[in-house]
Amino acid sequence: MAKETINAKQLTGINIYHTKNQTIYYNNLTKTAYIITNSVVSKWSTWSLRIPGEIFGTCMLIVLGVNVFISLGLGLAAYGILTYMFYTKFLPSLAVNTNFKKPASQGFIRDTARRFELSSLFFISIICLVFALTTIFNIFSEGIPDLARNINIAIGVVFILIAAFFGYIAYIKKKENIKEN
Repeated sequence: MAKETINAKQLTGINIYHTKNQTIYYNNLTKTAYIITNSVVSKWSTWSLRIPGEIFGTCMLIVLGVNVFISLGLGLAAYGILTYMFYTKFLPSLAVNTNFKKPASQGFIRDTARRFELSSLFFISIICLVFALTTIFNIFSEGIPDLARNINIAIGVVFILIAAFFGYIAYIKKKENIKEN
């Protein structure tokens, strides 16, 4: 089975922009435009999963019975370390585009709809809904303490809201026929 390779033009996400011949990551804090080339796409993809990875890791620690506060502390510490490494080690290794002008925003919902394919928006919505239902189902486990039960409910509600939000973005994208960049 052949391994599918992704090129820089296929990247989507927050602060990712495409010009005629470049894919740009725009850092809003430093107002710097970093060029993502095909040679760094796999590294970029790994770094871009740091937030979902930390959320998943923290949730798994909680599900495995590690104290909630310890799990949250470890997740936040890991996120802080990885984010520091991303901004101080990885981004400086990329070339910089000094002529890039950030395009005008059309609002968060439409900008998000423009960055993602319709199928990706539906997939995110469904995955969040499944995770929410699984998390809420976890409250029916016997012997679960009140604090853990309340945290499971809160996480479930948050993921239901995220699922609804991405479902709404998908609806707007389809209704207004918004095309990807």
